[in-house]
Amino acid sequence: MSIRYWNKEIETMPMEDLRHLRDKKIQHIIKLCYDKVPFYREHMDKSKLKPSDIKNYDDLQKIPMWGKPELRKGQAQKPPYGPFISEGTIIAEVAGSTGTTGKPTYQIWSHEDMDRAVDILARDCVMGGMKPGDVAYQCYPMGFARGYHWGLIACRACEKVGAGFVAAGVGIDINDRIDFIIETKPNCYIGPVRLALTYGKLLQDKGVESPFEKLTVAGDLGPIEVPKMRERFKAVHPKGEVFTLYAGTETSTVSVFECTEHVGHHVWFDSLALELVDPSTGERVSPEERGEAIINNLILEGMPVVRYSMGDILDSYDDNPEVCGCGRTHGRLRGGMAGRTKDIVNVAGVEILPKDVENAVLSIKELSGNYQYVVVTGKEIEALRIKAELIAGVEPSSELEKRISNELEKSLGVPVIVKLAKHGEIPPPLFKMERIIDLEKF
Repeated sequence: MSIRYWNKEIETMPMEDLRHLRDKKIQHIIKLCYDKVPFYREHMDKSKLKPSDIKNYDDLQKIPMWGKPELRKGQAQKPPYGPFISEGTIIAEVAGSTGTTGKPTYQIWSHEDMDRAVDILARDCVMGGMKPGDVAYQCYPMGFARGYHWGLIACRACEKVGAGFVAAGVGIDINDRIDFIIETKPNCYIGPVRLALTYGKLLQDKGVESPFEKLTVAGDLGPIEVPKMRERFKAVHPKGEVFTLYAGTETSTVSVFECTEHVGHHVWFDSLALELVDPSTGERVSPEERGEAIINNLILEGMPVVRYSMGDILDSYDDNPEVCGCGRTHGRLRGGMAGRTKDIVNVAGVEILPKDVENAVLSIKELSGNYQYVVVTGKEIEALRIKAELIAGVEPSSELEKRISNELEKSLGVPVIVKLAKHGEIPPPLFKMERIIDLEKF
């Protein structure tokens, strides 16, 4: 028995009503932040702001943005959680960020926060085709694992939908995992993008067709939005339909998720007020422009997240889209994540992001898709240096390096220096792929 909606009233609510609901939730969370969270009270007082000054989505721009540096500083000065927790909160869960951008930070949830997060993810799972009786192979760690706290929430969401789950987590030999998948045949996958691709390739190597019909993937959102990567998924998961999401430890809920129409990600107005801004000015960008993600979580009350800069560059966000073919009415993120602000490379005056590189690399048939590139921050460089792995059976040569460099230059529009690696020299990714390397390692 399939389910089309988890909460039809909310998911298909007219846009005017959704905006009114979002504004009410904004007013509530801002008042809670000011009344109960020392950091936000001081943060708003510095700008001479009171909760009554923030009445709607546009008013959020009055509050100064903040981000990971302030979070780290606050938690270092007042360990472990800093001045960010609502007074009187009873902690239900603690998790850490991945540490991708530096020292990991902590996030906490109250019991009520966890219940709301599970309900939102159950809504996502249903939108992604999950139904009672399905069995999900859940690959995120289940404990405090420096960023992947989603394992517990995902299992609870599956249970709420009526689906079963395999709490695969981590720490199991990958060959044992493959044997388990072959024997038990779970039809849903929840986990990192790269791990799903690795599983598919290993199953294919064993001559076994992947059992996954629905794959919910995260952790590396930009690359999966590249058409060539979707093609690679289809090649190793022939029955699989891929659904992507955008989230982070700080977002705390999965409020950005793809539907069966695959024309973007719905942004739930009742749980998230998303903004995209120009990283250099802090001003909101137009619906067609890339911008840095600013998070305003509307349902997290134990450790609220308001006007928080994620450091992620997203392709485009339409806050007033047409009704989707699936019937849902909420905001629409298109194109996914292009990269992080820290990963922007200025090559000969052109800004290059990981997604741009991914698209170009995957278009070359001799390359396996595993690659790394050098980032030099704070200054313009003359050429982009890429270390790319060849497919099995192809050997590096100076002639091939030159040809691939020329092809990448045409795709990216900037000078490129390629160093080819033999197949297997760049370790296959299991979770997030570490694309950025130091010049000394090139």
